[in-house]
Amino acid sequence: MEKKTIKINYCGFWDDFDPRFNCIDSVLKERYHIEISDHPDFVFCSPLGDPYDYMKYDCVRILYSGEPFSPDFNIFDYAMSYDHIDFGDRYLRYPLSLWRNVGECAFRPALTEEQAYEKLAQKKFFCNFIQGHPSESGRREALFRALQDYKRVESAGSFMNNQPDGHTVRGETKFRLIADCKFSICAESLEYPGFTSEKLTHGFAYCSIPIYIGDPLVGRVFNPRAFVNCADYRFDLTAIVDRVREIDETDDLYIEMLCQPITNDPDYCHTQFENLKSFLYHIFDQSPADAFRRVRYYCAGRYERYAKEYAEWVKSPEYRVRQKIKSIRK
Repeated sequence: MEKKTIKINYCGFWDDFDPRFNCIDSVLKERYHIEISDHPDFVFCSPLGDPYDYMKYDCVRILYSGEPFSPDFNIFDYAMSYDHIDFGDRYLRYPLSLWRNVGECAFRPALTEEQAYEKLAQKKFFCNFIQGHPSESGRREALFRALQDYKRVESAGSFMNNQPDGHTVRGETKFRLIADCKFSICAESLEYPGFTSEKLTHGFAYCSIPIYIGDPLVGRVFNPRAFVNCADYRFDLTAIVDRVREIDETDDLYIEMLCQPITNDPDYCHTQFENLKSFLYHIFDQSPADAFRRVRYYCAGRYERYAKEYAEWVKSPEYRVRQKIKSIRK
């Protein structure tokens, strides 16, 4: 049977995003022939680009947000994000912790005791802190300083870097450092319900026990016995450092945590990937006209017109001059 052709595009994604090599594409190409078009019937939008840049597309808009950006269903027909919400057929919770370039995300299985001891024997450093900017609350910076008072923490991001010659890690060098550390400070930029980025899963993936600050609902998905959740200690730095010290100085306790399953549901990744398939197939099995969901009449229509006008305004030379003046005044 000949596959249905769908015309799509992507707008506002991260710098190294590949429209032909990502988890959305891997789902869609199983069922459809994909045409990347400048005049698409469906556009996948991310908030990382210029503000409201996706408003130039009048077709069906599908938001994918792995960053702190909740969907506005007045301008998006569908959304995949991190919020724990129900919005009919228009929303799927699919946070960045589940994103993989191709195919189903699979968190590493629980280690055997023998494997855990092997990992422990390979550790070179106590802990890492890899960040590019400050957090909203300042808690992750405070945690770094408190742990640094106990033992040296390898800070190898561009923010609060303490490496020789300011060396920073990225990609494979980042993952090697995580693997070399007993612990990883896995702290989100803000503490928002549902917002669980890749930071926590990177710690798990490379067998470094996460010390986590972020999603207050993280225990709904991730096994609380497998990591140190700072919220459990009400962000009391003394209590957190005491707990980390206890784990650090007690091999049996460290091994026990490494051997824990990462998620409460062992089928979590598979279930969520099947949900992603169902969500996307439901959209694309429809015609573009039938898949359209946002309201174009009265207040909602006016809201979209204003958003389009703003998108044009922020591209204007006058806007950029005003922003530069504001920056200088600050």
